[in-house]
Amino acid sequence: ARQALDPLVVSWGGTDPTETLARRVHSPGTVDPSCYLAAPSALEYHREVLAPARGEARERLAAAAASLAALGLVRVGHQDDDMLMAAFELPAGTAALALERALLLASIEAIVTEHAGRTLLRICVAWYTTDADIERLVTVVRQAARRD
Repeated sequence: ARQALDPLVVSWGGTDPTETLARRVHSPGTVDPSCYLAAPSALEYHREVLAPARGEARERLAAAAASLAALGLVRVGHQDDDMLMAAFELPAGTAALALERALLLASIEAIVTEHAGRTLLRICVAWYTTDADIERLVTVVRQAARRD
């Protein structure tokens, strides 16, 4: 029965019906070594550029958390600032869908979800997050909270 099977991708030996199935599907293409070759440069870039920027990202996360707390949001969940993420419970009555739409229109990528009767906002900062990004986030959340 195996001899009757034809591989979907022709491999080395894949057209020879006298070969075993394992041989006919052994190598379905070429191997692209670029990811292996790029790894040393990627690690160097992380070490020299990204790792030093973590401190600034932590500061931006702290600034965002303070600004959101001033709007009445309560930080929830695990608070490990090394993850550069934080979740906040929005004030009761904040419309999750409207906030999510407003964030997207402002080109802000953040997660808004409703869970167990609570509306949650999860933000993440990275080396490319700017103070202006944080200000825009806070402005959108402030406006969304005012509407409700």
